[in-house]
This record gives sequence, structure tokens and C-alpha cells, in this order.
Amino acid sequence: MPVISKEEAVERMIRQVEQFEPDELLEVHNELFPNEQRTEAEVRQDPTPLVKRVVDFIREGEMGDLVFLWSFIFPARYRNIWYEEEEDGIHYDEPDAVPAE
Repeated sequence: MPVISKEEAVERMIRQVEQFEPDELLEVHNELFPNEQRTEAEVRQDPTPLVKRVVDFIREGEMGDLVFLWSFIFPARYRNIWYEEEEDGIHYDEPDAVPAE
């Protein structure tokens, strides 16, 4: 099971957010900021403010936030995400390492 640093996790999540389709971006944004809900029309018109808001949140996030976000941003790609303080890294299982349910 791979282990990555906080910095690497942040960069991977930012790259993923920057590649999101509008509906994925909207879902993540509205989950993170429930008091600032946006519509699909808004994100399709100009996704830049939402991307910036989510990226800023990721950059400023504490380790617990990043572990939660990792599972949310990569829902089907990685499983069993956790932070290991001794190694100061995020552990995760690759999808093929997890038995089918």
C-alpha cells in the first residue's frame, strides 16, 4: 500500500479538481461549502471561481480534511485511506488490492 506526503496528496488532489467535469466540481464544492451552494448553470458558465475555492481549501486543509477529501475526490480510484502520524504520510490501497464487494 502506497504512502504519500501531505504535499504530494495536496498536489494530486489539486490536479484532479482542475480536471473535473462541471458536475463533479459542483458536487465537491457544494459538499465543502453547504452555505454557498452553486448551480450547474453557474459552474458551466464559469468554473474558475469554484475551482479556486476548492483548491484554496485543499491547500489550507489540515491532515484530517485531506484524508476526508481524498476519499471524496477519488471515490472509486483509491480505498482505505488513513493518515499515519509516525510516517507523516497518507496511506491508501489501490483499487485492485481491495476485494470486490
